[in-house]
Amino acid sequence: MGPVVGTKLDERVIYQATKHVFVGKYAKIRQLAVVRGSISNNLLEGNPVKQVVADHGFDAVAEVVSKLLLEKVYESEAIANQRFSDLEPSSVQTAASTQVKAEATTTEKVTLEGVELANSNNSRENGHTEEEIKPVQDASDSTASDIGGIPVYLPFPAEHLLMEKLQKVLEAACYEYGGKKKLNKKSLQSIAQIRHTAVHRLRTDSTGLQRFLADAENLARALGDDLCTRAISKLRLDAETAITELTQHKKSLRLQLDEAQEEIAKRRAELDQQEQENLGYMETEDKRYSALAGEKLQRALNIIENFAVMSETGGAALNGDRDPLSDDSSLDHAEHFEDCRES
Repeated sequence: MGPVVGTKLDERVIYQATKHVFVGKYAKIRQLAVVRGSISNNLLEGNPVKQVVADHGFDAVAEVVSKLLLEKVYESEAIANQRFSDLEPSSVQTAASTQVKAEATTTEKVTLEGVELANSNNSRENGHTEEEIKPVQDASDSTASDIGGIPVYLPFPAEHLLMEKLQKVLEAACYEYGGKKKLNKKSLQSIAQIRHTAVHRLRTDSTGLQRFLADAENLARALGDDLCTRAISKLRLDAETAITELTQHKKSLRLQLDEAQEEIAKRRAELDQQEQENLGYMETEDKRYSALAGEKLQRALNIIENFAVMSETGGAALNGDRDPLSDDSSLDHAEHFEDCRES
């Protein structure tokens, strides 16, 4: 694990080295794993991210970047200036940092902004206009956009073969063009990212693939290679067809899943209601049988109580008969005594 980075100076250095990476929607990244992936994709030669990682350690840089993202430092230049009072204004950045800002893009954010074709006299006169290098298709408007936040991916073997083919076609076009004219570094940005993705077998979703293909077609057109342009255009159309079909299939599956979930929820509600009814029935029957058991026990107790009363009454009657008998025997004895005296 790299050294601990915690001072304002270290945070400022890391922020300045990475602020060109975490811009726009990428400034809203919060997951540490995504942050680490973005840093890994920018460890190219000449990129300040590589230097700051070498100085402070990958883990330490990732932690600081994640912290600054959580505090929204990348989202607002005002917040950054408030946090780092000695921060260099963007208007006085060096030409080198400006060039690196264009070179360092994530795998999913590759554009051809600023593609310039330079020759010995005037690159603007002999280059292509801004209109000619517009993206062929904005991926955000594509039918293969993410479905409910779930990215669409082609099977990786097919995706990797597509990137390899795209890389070879672009390299051939650049080689052909390089034999005639000198290319500016900025014109190789997109092909460098495509090569990086193909060589390192990086996973790319459908949106990233469409951007790669659109950038590649624009670059081939800017190089004036009609053969490569047609080849890449065909690759792009075939890929978009496959992506569209895959997206529609995923949408269909999603609809089926939603319908199944609704049916399950409905059945679950019915089962819950049935459960409540069964519980209510059981409670009612339990009370009824408890009442019956109580009544039976009460009747049994009443019988025992009546028997006890009858037993007490019978005993009293027997005791009352004994006294009269005793009195009669006394009278008989007296009469017998009188008879004896007379005789």
